[in-house]
Amino acid sequence: MSNKLDMTVEDSRLQTPSKSKLNSMTTSVGRFYEKRHQLDDALDQYSKALLSNPDDTASYIDRSRVFLKMGSIDKAQEDTSNQ
Repeated sequence: MSNKLDMTVEDSRLQTPSKSKLNSMTTSVGRFYEKRHQLDDALDQYSKALLSNPDDTASYIDRSRVFLKMGSIDKAQEDTSNQ
């Protein structure tokens, strides 16, 4: 009888989401918050996405849009100039 705790390294890799999948989930959560006008939470999610993938143009655009909604034009402009 096999114990569920007896996992190989290969098995554990199969259960760990990829970096791009995690980034996608994070931005999805950001959009969820943004649609509900929870802008601070949306900003946090987009920033987390950029920490894991600093080359993700879509996350910069998303975060820039939230900055604009918050009235932080300089920060929004900074994000768009990064890309």
